[in-house]
Amino acid sequence: MARRNRSSVFEDIIEIVAKLPWWFGVVLALISYLWLHYVASHPVSAAPTDIKQIGSNVVSQIWMSIATFLQYIIPGSCLIGAGISAYKKNVNGSAHSKLESDGWTSQARSIPSCPQCGAQMVKRTAKKGNRAGETFWGCSSYPACKGIRTAA
Repeated sequence: MARRNRSSVFEDIIEIVAKLPWWFGVVLALISYLWLHYVASHPVSAAPTDIKQIGSNVVSQIWMSIATFLQYIIPGSCLIGAGISAYKKNVNGSAHSKLESDGWTSQARSIPSCPQCGAQMVKRTAKKGNRAGETFWGCSSYPACKGIRTAA
């Protein structure tokens, strides 16, 4: 199994939002902007009069500073993810309609079944050995079943 490269929190947000419907990503962007804008623009309380209030005043100042930057970055990440989601939906939708117009339903009937277990087979490409690069039909339940057929 390949290891995943390290990524930032914002790349993770983009990746997660891209898996959601595009409109949900737009709603997340709007909600996160409104909430972070509220935190960033919330009025600061007056200077602390008691030494016990200094800690809470500093924490609120830190949150305001962080929210000032995040109010643009997080919604931007959500909008990028929503754009990717919309693009994927558009590409997949047009590919699906093209398959139907090309008679994909009749092609689906020509998929062979496994000679060993009877499961549906999947077209694969050999990556190693003396047949590297050649296509073949492999069992969809691989590695439990190792049935193969030559591809025409």
